[in-house]
Amino acid sequence: MRAMIRELTPYHVKNAEGYTLLDNNENFLNLLQDIDLNVIKQNVAINRYPSDNVDRLVAAYAAYVGLPAENVLAANGSDEWIALICQFALDPTDTMMVVSPDFSMYEKNGRLLGATVQSIALNEDFSLPLQTMLQEIEQWRPKCLFLSNPCNPTGRRYEVSDLDTLAIAMANVGGYFVVDEAYIEFAGGSYTEKAIRNENVIVLRTASKALGMAGLRLGFLIANRELINDILRIKPPYNVNQMSAVIGAAILSQPGLLRESLKRQKRQIEQLKVILEEFSSRHKKVQIYPSHTNFFLMETPDALDLYQFLNRHKIRVRAFGDGRLRHCLRISAGSETELTALKKSLEEWSLSACDRQAN
Repeated sequence: MRAMIRELTPYHVKNAEGYTLLDNNENFLNLLQDIDLNVIKQNVAINRYPSDNVDRLVAAYAAYVGLPAENVLAANGSDEWIALICQFALDPTDTMMVVSPDFSMYEKNGRLLGATVQSIALNEDFSLPLQTMLQEIEQWRPKCLFLSNPCNPTGRRYEVSDLDTLAIAMANVGGYFVVDEAYIEFAGGSYTEKAIRNENVIVLRTASKALGMAGLRLGFLIANRELINDILRIKPPYNVNQMSAVIGAAILSQPGLLRESLKRQKRQIEQLKVILEEFSSRHKKVQIYPSHTNFFLMETPDALDLYQFLNRHKIRVRAFGDGRLRHCLRISAGSETELTALKKSLEEWSLSACDRQAN
């Protein structure tokens, strides 16, 4: 085992049976119920490697985002794209840059390749420390900068002008600027048009959040044609399976279904916001951060106690344990039933907290 790998912590996926899942920012709707499975069966040849079906998937996604298919590539989730971009851009002696907190897989993949990872702390309100980042870019000359927008786990959407400034700074040092738009459907203001016009900008998109296809593991890369051709040098062939490609294309080809799904998700996001604001109004030390995603970040000194309480009540939310987010929980929007269960448990915890204070 390489020494670097010994330093990593395994990612253990917990058994989810019987739990209300508000920890992974998934779509609570199963869109497969609206797809003709006979059509799927007719188009899936599991004895053949996927090729034509992946081309149809890419064409369907390109139509969905309103871009030429030649600017889009598909892979086995955005996680694979993160790994491939690091392989594409980084030699072991290179530097990459991330902000913190942000999606942990950026740093992990850079470290796996032996690169030096410069992590820049976000401001206290989770805004970008733009001047600090520009100074660090000039000093370290990173080969790539990863940034999720809106940010996971804070929910904050960054200003386009700030992204433009970072893209120019990275171009000046010969580096790639990677914008991960996993939650862009909830926020608007995609950076994709900038990606297809700039040689050093890459946008990542996923089908796992608003599009409701987390189980299919579909991720998309958007860039200009020259950069696409270069990335194809390292992209594995047949890295999207037949079933995912066919089902994904079928769902993407129903814009009305996707619009209605997004509308229903946004209603539940608003309901979650009301529930959390009601909760925070009862506890002076609870802060709910603004969000442009399908989740909210809550900060409270009692985060660990609340997390354990919800877990005992079979409700999963995301805890972070240490660092800037040690007193934070991330809570995803869910169905009406799921949010009712969350509201009830939060009210019960509030009552138990009052009883503890009284004693």
